[in-house]
Amino acid sequence: MKIILDAIYDGLKEYLAEKIHEVITVRFLGKSSVNDVDIRAHSRKHGMVLVTQDKESADIALRNGIKCIFVSLGDIAELVDSKLLQRIRIYPVFFYHE
Repeated sequence: MKIILDAIYDGLKEYLAEKIHEVITVRFLGKSSVNDVDIRAHSRKHGMVLVTQDKESADIALRNGIKCIFVSLGDIAELVDSKLLQRIRIYPVFFYHE
């Protein structure tokens, strides 16, 4: 699978590259600032899945047949909450606070 990460997810590249064949970030496109149109065009041209937190860009990508994963702040908050709940069950004393 080929993935292009929007700038906000730049730090995930190394982790995902271990699990996925090809991962690039928008910085790979070689411009100091890359607009959403260029990112979507690159995704389409190279058959990449766009991972973004930009709802509008994700909607446009999907309407134009570009594979896209929209990761909302709500998605991230749910993940953090889930991880916190797991830790509380494992280490309840550590998280106890009066």
